[in-house]
Formats: sequence, C-alpha cells, structure tokens
Amino acid sequence: MCCSQWGYCGTTAEYCGAGCQQGKCWLSRSESNRQRPILS
Repeated sequence: MCCSQWGYCGTTAEYCGAGCQQGKCWLSRSESNRQRPILS
C-alpha cells in the first residue's frame, strides 16, 4: 500500500506518485464510513 499526499491508502499511481507519504494512512473513500488509520 502507498499513502497519498491526502493520507489515503491505495496501490495506483495517484497514491504512490508525487506527494506520497510513509506510515499511517486512511482507507480509500469506499471505506470512508469507517475511517481508521492503518499502516502502509
């Protein structure tokens, strides 16, 4: 998993490209009703 610059987890270029972060991030918007931090 990569963490986007907005703190969401994903595996696509928008998450893994410029501005990506390390460490805790939030699940994708499809899980936004149950947001919880996870380790990437």
